[in-house]
Amino acid sequence: MNAPSKILIGEDDIDDQEILSDIIKDLNKPVELHFADTGMKLIHTLSEMAGANLPCLILLDYNMPELTGEEILKRINSNRHFANIPKVVWSTSGAVNYKERCINAGALDYLVKPTTIQSLKDMLIYILSICSL
Repeated sequence: MNAPSKILIGEDDIDDQEILSDIIKDLNKPVELHFADTGMKLIHTLSEMAGANLPCLILLDYNMPELTGEEILKRINSNRHFANIPKVVWSTSGAVNYKERCINAGALDYLVKPTTIQSLKDMLIYILSICSL
């Protein structure tokens, strides 16, 4: 049996972490979630996931302690080992300038955090599809 795919999630809100975990568990997909609650921890965690252990996706909250999602994108994409990992930014803000800056910094997509569980589930199905899950 193949090892589960890994998704690295930069999210400092513990409630969001728990909701994401619960919904993904309910979707019954072969995925391992790794959380980092600050930008620097996310970069450190990613650097420890060398070689075959790299995540199939990085999901970033835009407003993270220490580094914003945009700053994290710039740092990650400057490293050739991490540049090809798909990255999605999500935020409570739908500000067009945030979205443009994140896409320009290498995000595959910028999503506004949904306000309902069903909308979040639908969003996670889309996000998991990026990993072919």
